[in-house]
Amino acid sequence: METHYKVLIKSVKSDIWKEAVSPLLSFKNVEVVFAVHKEDVEREIADTDIFLGGHISREQIESAKKLRLIQFYYAGVDSLDFDYLKKRGGITVCNTHANKYAVSEVAWALLLAAAKKVLIRDRALREGVWIRGYEQKYMNVELHGKTIGVLGLGSIGGEIARVGKAFGMRVIGTKRNLKRGEECLPQVDVLYSPDKTASVCKEADYTVVAVPLTKETRGLVNGDILGNMKGKVLVNVSRGAVVDEEALYEYLKNDILGAAGIDAWYSYPGRYGDLSEHVLPSRFPFHRLENVVLSPHIAGFSVESHRINTKEAVENAVRFIRGEKLLYRVDLALGY
Repeated sequence: METHYKVLIKSVKSDIWKEAVSPLLSFKNVEVVFAVHKEDVEREIADTDIFLGGHISREQIESAKKLRLIQFYYAGVDSLDFDYLKKRGGITVCNTHANKYAVSEVAWALLLAAAKKVLIRDRALREGVWIRGYEQKYMNVELHGKTIGVLGLGSIGGEIARVGKAFGMRVIGTKRNLKRGEECLPQVDVLYSPDKTASVCKEADYTVVAVPLTKETRGLVNGDILGNMKGKVLVNVSRGAVVDEEALYEYLKNDILGAAGIDAWYSYPGRYGDLSEHVLPSRFPFHRLENVVLSPHIAGFSVESHRINTKEAVENAVRFIRGEKLLYRVDLALGY
């Protein structure tokens, strides 16, 4: 008897998803269901075999007795309860990595905007004020010849490093697997292990946070590290919890840290894409600081990357149904 598979996709049924999902629809024994809101997901999850989406709670996984594959359509999987998944067993987790160009480009947009004080000058000029002059504080700074530190030289961090080299910068950074990094990251001048994070942040003029959020990286960039970044620029395209929220705010407010470009935050709306829900991104008023460029955690969500990620997610679901080797399996012990 042919096995029946129910695939639950946590997304709106957009044109991109309609295109991506077509290979699944060719199977007569596969049912595809779209759901976005919590109540809809919880109604459909009980008899789901394959889940394609982002956040799925432990409670939802517990109620999904048939669930065998959790397939993310982006890289970050930190919302999962890995301790529970290891204990339960029988569930494979995979992600996708097609957003490295999208995230890298936003990281550089934030870095350039913060370093060049683009928003400060933009807001002033709208009022007729020209922020320019012969005093150093009114001048631009150049990236060429400076040092950029990339925390987390994975697929995203590696692309950030490549662009840094194109700017004529000295590139340093951290990677968990140093031997692999030496083989595949020729654009990096000096490679450090993660326990040297403080040294990288102190040495670099610009630091970009691109590590995955795990037990080891939560709070990685703490107050002590930020306090040693006098006049420097920090960009976070990772997760908010990697950087100490209160210390980041205080050091920016008091001009110890020069500037920041932030895409990963601490408070989020309850419904993704609901523009009517107004939520400030932190319990601290970052939005009142002139030396911060704010981005609503959208770095990896380009038209191009979303199209590729959805196709890769569906491809893995097809592979699972056919009993073939899966791509981008997540190590449940490491959490990424």
